[in-house]
Amino acid sequence: MELLKDMPRAGMRELYELCRRRFGRKFIIGRDQCYGLFRSNGLCRRNRKRPRTTCSNHNYYIYEDLLNTTPKLRPTRFGQLCVADITYVATESGWAYLS
Repeated sequence: MELLKDMPRAGMRELYELCRRRFGRKFIIGRDQCYGLFRSNGLCRRNRKRPRTTCSNHNYYIYEDLLNTTPKLRPTRFGQLCVADITYVATESGWAYLS
């Protein structure tokens, strides 16, 4: 409890490593069991919500997923299948798409 008062923003991994360093060989439980103890005693902080980047509320045409259909699309030659990803970066003037 003292650790949490001293480090209110510390995460589970950091607290686990701190306990291991502080108690040394006496600290014989594993990481997952330690997380379970923290969780059951209400010592976990809540996860932050991640920003939702996909807006599905639109009237545009929605293309079918060609890779996860049945039968699965299996490329038979080089260059038959191309995939892409849109990456955006936060800048001072707003969001910029990386291409």
